[in-house]
Amino acid sequence: MRDLRKLALPLLGTVALGLSAVSCSGSGELRLQQPDPALSSGLPATPAEALAQLDALPTPPGADPAVFAELKSGLRAMLEQLPPGQRLVAKAPTGPGNVISDLTSGVDDLGNEGIQWNYLNQGDYNFDGIVSVQDLSQIGINFNKDEDSPDWKNQARFADGNGDGRVSINDLTPIGANFLSQVGGYRIESGPGPDGPFTEQSQTGFDTGTPMLTGIRMFHFTPPVPAESWRVVPLDPEGNPGEPSLPSTDFKISEKTRIVGQPGGPQYVSHDIDRVVLMLPEGVENPVSPGDIIVGKEQGGYLMKAMDISQTGNEVEVMTEPAILSDVFLQGGLSEGLTDISQVPPAVYTLTLDGQTLCETAELNATIESGSVTFLPAADVAVNYNEFGGVTYLRGLAQGGPLDFKCTTVFSASEWSGVFPPTPADVPFFEHKLTGFTFDFIAYQNNVPVTMALQYDVYVGVKGEGDFFGTYVASCDSSYGALKMGGIADSTGITHFNEYTPTQTDPGAPFVDGGGQSFSITTYVRPEIHIRLYGNPIAGNTEDLALTLSPQFTFAGVQAVGPTTGFDYTITGGLENSFLLVLHHIGLDDQPQSRLFEAVPQLIRSGFVPDFNPPG
Repeated sequence: MRDLRKLALPLLGTVALGLSAVSCSGSGELRLQQPDPALSSGLPATPAEALAQLDALPTPPGADPAVFAELKSGLRAMLEQLPPGQRLVAKAPTGPGNVISDLTSGVDDLGNEGIQWNYLNQGDYNFDGIVSVQDLSQIGINFNKDEDSPDWKNQARFADGNGDGRVSINDLTPIGANFLSQVGGYRIESGPGPDGPFTEQSQTGFDTGTPMLTGIRMFHFTPPVPAESWRVVPLDPEGNPGEPSLPSTDFKISEKTRIVGQPGGPQYVSHDIDRVVLMLPEGVENPVSPGDIIVGKEQGGYLMKAMDISQTGNEVEVMTEPAILSDVFLQGGLSEGLTDISQVPPAVYTLTLDGQTLCETAELNATIESGSVTFLPAADVAVNYNEFGGVTYLRGLAQGGPLDFKCTTVFSASEWSGVFPPTPADVPFFEHKLTGFTFDFIAYQNNVPVTMALQYDVYVGVKGEGDFFGTYVASCDSSYGALKMGGIADSTGITHFNEYTPTQTDPGAPFVDGGGQSFSITTYVRPEIHIRLYGNPIAGNTEDLALTLSPQFTFAGVQAVGPTTGFDYTITGGLENSFLLVLHHIGLDDQPQSRLFEAVPQLIRSGFVPDFNPPG
């Protein structure tokens, strides 16, 4: 992936040093050299003060002392080219290498839709806001590392100021060329289109940015009024402007993306799990190269990485492996209420439960004599993905209403004692899929097709424990509204919502012809809403957001204590919630990574901790 942030810089002087090829050890741990208190009392006012700060700069941990001494010598040669009497002042970043190219849509930690961008100040390798002699330390720590180094993506690449894929002596040039460039904040501007004119709407300070795992600051802005286009302009501490950003886009798309089916480009023939066949229009050269990402909408959609390519006439066969979303969508935010999508069918569904057998063994039988569930499968989803921080916000909520549950269940047992289902392996027996239906549709982000499957699965089941025999008939009629159920994951962890308003609960009087000890039996229905992106069910090639609402009623018998023996019976209705957010994306170690969030405390408490390992 070519880093658009790294463009060629003008030289402040050509310096040739005989540095030996010394490889610094890479543990993969991010080590940002913090400013030395002895050097941070003030910015250098003259070249002589800058040279004195450089001379006092110690060799950072992890750097080779001999290499670092030569790096200091190289930067000294650059600074000595400044006029001795010149007064040095901080200035906002300027030049083509300081053009912010990742101004995209975004969703902040509060769920607000707006824009996001990342800090850029070429030569500021320690991300403290200013290009200074201290940025030399990051070159020393990462010297001679390249794109094959294990810590390239999360550390070393940020010291590759000239963008040649290797940390070397040449990365001194951005420090010299941008010496004392400083970002004090940003001016946020809006316009009627990408060509402007742009008008200032607000300003934000450098400290409002959120440092991510890589050390880079991510900035969010929520516009008070919508606009067709946005741009941001870096400001120095005095408010003087620097180089304006590129206009905003919905998503930042990788340059390796190849969209199938566009006019004048490759057309779809077929695909399977490891192969895509394309047909080229007459006279058109094949634009696909190894490493490119092929995206198309046919047969549920596909997202594949080209590995090997052969061509016979106009037919191109591409051998592939699964790609992941962040191979294409480098950065952006998306917030959507699924009831707003026109392809979603009518809102309310009623499914009959009559005659559903929940359990049938020699010891225990449970059957729904009559019943129905009526529900509105509405969902509110949002995700923010950042090129340098990964997933920073994820929301999955089922909300709205109504949700109505009517059920009469007949329980009979010859002699049941214990818990059911007794083990997780028995869950399919005590719970089964009543029905399922799927609706497919296509959305577009920057002309890239995103195929989505909205899938509803409805399960019905029974659970309980105790000791009883005989026959029991229990009924409940309940309704719920004002639903807000699911979870929100952000930089602080996960918030679990289980909010609803019971609008009706009408338990009927049970019929009992049996006995035993105390028991509790729950009949439930579990409608699930799944949102899946792209057709291949391959880890990394699909997202899965599952929201579960479980209306239920519990029939309990408690053995009475007193002069007479017998049972006290109760029937209660309720609504439980659980959610499953499975999100596949690229990890900081450049490997596909799955993060799993569930409404189970021991699984979700790790949240966004970088070493979180999802359950198998």
